[in-house]
Amino acid sequence: NNNGWLEVRFTRPRRVQHVRLTTTTNAPWHDFGTNQYRLEIYADGQLARTIEGAFESGTTPQTVSHDVGLD
Repeated sequence: NNNGWLEVRFTRPRRVQHVRLTTTTNAPWHDFGTNQYRLEIYADGQLARTIEGAFESGTTPQTVSHDVGLD
C-alpha cells in the first residue's frame, strides 16, 4: 500500500466548479492504481470540504467527477 498526495494551488483566487479524477492500471500486470481517495478542498486557507471516494476494481481506466462550487 503506497500513500501519496497531489497538491494543487492557484496563484490567484479561482472558483472550482468540479474536480475530475482518473485512474488506470499498468498493463499487463494491473498491479498499480488508485483505490480509495480523499479530496480536501481549502478556501481562504481553511478546510472547506472533504470528499471521500473509491474507484471500482478493474483493469480499465475510470473517471469520477465531484461537484465543488467553491471559490
